[in-house]
Amino acid sequence: MNSIAIVYWNGNEKTETIGRMIARGAADSGVLVTIFTAEEFKPSRMASFNAVAFGCPTVGDEESYSFDAYLDELGEHLHEAPVAVFGSYEDAGDAVDVWEESMVNRGVELVSAIKLDNFPQGAQVERCMALGAKLGSFAKSEELDSYEEAQMALA
Repeated sequence: MNSIAIVYWNGNEKTETIGRMIARGAADSGVLVTIFTAEEFKPSRMASFNAVAFGCPTVGDEESYSFDAYLDELGEHLHEAPVAVFGSYEDAGDAVDVWEESMVNRGVELVSAIKLDNFPQGAQVERCMALGAKLGSFAKSEELDSYEEAQMALA
Protein backbone atom coordinates (compact mmCIF):
# COMPACT_ATOMS: atom_id res chain seq x y z
CA MET A 1 0.00 0.00 0.00
CA ASN A 2 1.14 3.54 -0.69
CA SER A 3 2.22 5.32 2.46
CA ILE A 4 3.51 8.59 3.83
CA ALA A 5 5.32 9.54 7.02
CA ILE A 6 4.68 12.61 9.13
CA VAL A 7 7.80 13.45 11.17
CA TYR A 8 7.79 16.23 13.74
CA TRP A 9 9.71 17.79 16.59
CA ASN A 10 7.33 18.74 19.33
CA GLY A 11 8.39 21.70 21.40
CA ASN A 12 4.70 22.33 21.87
CA GLU A 13 1.43 20.75 20.83
CA LYS A 14 0.99 23.05 17.85
CA THR A 15 3.39 21.23 15.54
CA GLU A 16 1.97 17.85 16.42
CA THR A 17 -1.55 19.17 15.78
CA ILE A 18 -0.54 20.47 12.35
CA GLY A 19 1.07 17.12 11.59
CA ARG A 20 -2.07 15.26 12.60
CA MET A 21 -4.20 17.51 10.35
CA ILE A 22 -1.85 16.77 7.43
CA ALA A 23 -2.08 13.07 8.32
CA ARG A 24 -5.88 13.22 8.30
CA GLY A 25 -5.89 14.73 4.80
CA ALA A 26 -3.50 12.06 3.56
CA ALA A 27 -5.51 9.24 5.15
CA ASP A 28 -8.70 10.62 3.61
CA SER A 29 -6.99 10.34 0.21
CA GLY A 30 -6.57 6.61 0.76
CA VAL A 31 -2.94 6.20 1.78
CA LEU A 32 -1.47 4.68 4.91
CA VAL A 33 -0.05 7.33 7.27
CA THR A 34 2.53 6.76 10.00
CA ILE A 35 3.38 9.53 12.45
CA PHE A 36 6.85 9.70 14.01
CA THR A 37 8.75 12.00 16.31
CA ALA A 38 12.09 13.07 14.86
CA GLU A 39 13.87 10.82 17.33
CA GLU A 40 11.94 7.80 16.02
CA PHE A 41 12.47 8.48 12.31
CA LYS A 42 15.89 7.25 11.21
CA PRO A 43 17.42 7.81 7.74
CA SER A 44 16.87 4.19 6.71
CA ARG A 45 13.10 4.69 7.02
CA MET A 46 12.90 7.18 4.13
CA ALA A 47 12.88 4.41 1.53
CA SER A 48 9.82 2.84 3.20
CA PHE A 49 7.56 5.78 2.33
CA ASN A 50 6.27 7.31 -0.89
CA ALA A 51 6.30 10.83 0.62
CA VAL A 52 7.40 12.44 3.91
CA ALA A 53 6.39 15.65 5.72
CA PHE A 54 8.79 17.16 8.27
CA GLY A 55 7.60 19.66 10.88
CA CYS A 56 9.13 21.75 13.63
CA PRO A 57 8.01 24.62 15.87
CA THR A 58 9.82 27.92 15.38
CA VAL A 59 10.25 31.27 17.03
CA GLY A 60 11.01 33.92 14.42
CA ASP A 61 13.82 32.50 12.31
CA GLU A 62 15.02 30.17 15.06
CA GLU A 63 13.97 26.57 15.00
CA SER A 64 13.64 24.70 18.26
CA TYR A 65 15.44 21.71 16.77
CA SER A 66 18.49 21.80 14.56
CA PHE A 67 16.70 21.07 11.30
CA ASP A 68 19.82 21.38 9.13
CA ALA A 69 21.68 18.93 11.36
CA TYR A 70 18.78 16.50 10.96
CA LEU A 71 18.81 16.99 7.18
CA ASP A 72 22.54 16.28 7.21
CA GLU A 73 21.83 13.06 9.08
CA LEU A 74 19.22 12.06 6.50
CA GLY A 75 21.68 12.88 3.72
CA GLU A 76 21.01 11.18 0.39
CA HIS A 77 17.97 9.44 1.87
CA LEU A 78 16.13 12.75 1.36
CA HIS A 79 16.11 11.96 -2.37
CA GLU A 80 14.12 8.75 -1.87
CA ALA A 81 10.67 10.39 -1.58
CA PRO A 82 8.91 13.69 -2.23
CA VAL A 83 9.05 15.93 0.86
CA ALA A 84 6.95 18.68 2.46
CA VAL A 85 7.86 20.87 5.42
CA PHE A 86 5.59 22.48 8.00
CA GLY A 87 5.94 24.56 11.11
CA SER A 88 4.16 26.54 13.75
CA TYR A 89 5.34 29.91 14.98
CA GLU A 90 4.48 32.78 17.24
CA ASP A 91 6.49 35.55 15.59
CA ALA A 92 7.60 35.66 11.94
CA GLY A 93 7.97 31.94 11.22
CA ASP A 94 10.94 32.56 8.95
CA ALA A 95 12.52 29.22 9.82
CA VAL A 96 10.05 27.37 7.56
CA ASP A 97 11.25 29.54 4.65
CA VAL A 98 14.84 28.66 5.57
CA TRP A 99 13.98 24.92 5.60
CA GLU A 100 12.26 25.22 2.25
CA GLU A 101 15.33 26.91 0.77
CA SER A 102 17.61 24.31 2.35
CA MET A 103 15.58 21.47 0.79
CA VAL A 104 15.69 23.11 -2.63
CA ASN A 105 19.45 23.70 -2.32
CA ARG A 106 19.90 20.01 -1.49
CA GLY A 107 18.00 19.01 -4.63
CA VAL A 108 15.13 17.50 -2.65
CA GLU A 109 11.76 16.97 -4.36
CA LEU A 110 9.88 19.56 -2.30
CA VAL A 111 6.11 19.21 -2.67
CA SER A 112 5.09 22.10 -0.45
CA ALA A 113 5.79 24.12 2.67
CA ILE A 114 3.24 25.34 5.17
CA LYS A 115 3.66 27.61 8.17
CA LEU A 116 0.90 28.48 10.58
CA ASP A 117 0.65 30.99 13.37
CA ASN A 118 -0.37 28.95 16.42
CA PHE A 119 -2.91 26.10 16.30
CA PRO A 120 -4.63 25.41 12.99
CA GLN A 121 -8.18 26.76 12.88
CA GLY A 122 -10.79 27.14 10.13
CA ALA A 123 -9.12 27.68 6.77
CA GLN A 124 -5.76 26.67 8.25
CA VAL A 125 -7.13 23.18 9.03
CA GLU A 126 -8.25 22.97 5.41
CA ARG A 127 -4.75 23.99 4.23
CA CYS A 128 -3.20 21.25 6.37
CA MET A 129 -5.61 18.63 5.10
CA ALA A 130 -5.05 19.79 1.51
CA LEU A 131 -1.31 19.33 1.96
CA GLY A 132 -1.96 15.81 3.27
CA ALA A 133 -4.16 15.05 0.25
CA LYS A 134 -1.43 16.39 -2.04
CA LEU A 135 1.14 14.13 -0.37
CA GLY A 136 -1.30 11.25 -0.70
CA SER A 137 -1.59 11.94 -4.43
CA PHE A 138 2.18 11.86 -4.79
CA ALA A 139 2.31 8.61 -2.83
CA LYS A 140 -0.30 7.05 -5.10
CA SER A 141 1.52 8.10 -8.27
CA GLU A 142 4.55 5.93 -7.51
CA GLU A 143 4.19 4.18 -10.87
CA LEU A 144 5.19 7.43 -12.58
CA ASP A 145 8.82 7.57 -13.65
CA SER A 146 9.66 10.89 -12.10
CA TYR A 147 8.66 13.64 -9.74
CA GLU A 148 7.99 15.90 -12.74
CA GLU A 149 5.53 13.36 -14.19
CA ALA A 150 3.78 13.16 -10.81
CA GLN A 151 3.45 16.94 -10.73
CA MET A 152 2.00 17.00 -14.26
CA ALA A 153 -0.47 14.23 -13.34
CA LEU A 154 -1.70 16.30 -10.39
CA ALA A 155 -2.04 19.55 -12.36
